[in-house]
Amino acid sequence: MKVGEQAIPQTDPWSDIYNLLYDDATINLADKLREHGISIPDEVGYEMTDQYGEVIAEIELAWVDKKIGFMTDDKIDHRRKAEANGWRIFDTSDEIISALGA
Repeated sequence: MKVGEQAIPQTDPWSDIYNLLYDDATINLADKLREHGISIPDEVGYEMTDQYGEVIAEIELAWVDKKIGFMTDDKIDHRRKAEANGWRIFDTSDEIISALGA
């Protein structure tokens, strides 16, 4: 697999993540996270549900145990719902890299 100008070895855990990404903003973020040695997210396209099982928010990249996620700007309504449920949601690489400990 090739992302940008760099080939991603199949043994790289990020390889499977890249196969699930479709928008430029999330792919660019994945590039930066990988470069900084950040662990892969627990889920791509994580669907947060309410107490009735209804999906209330979708988080593009989610580190579920840490309740940290990445959302693009067009998901502002989802962001508010996720944050109301104790999640820290980021839309820039520098902030999420710092939050995830690199």
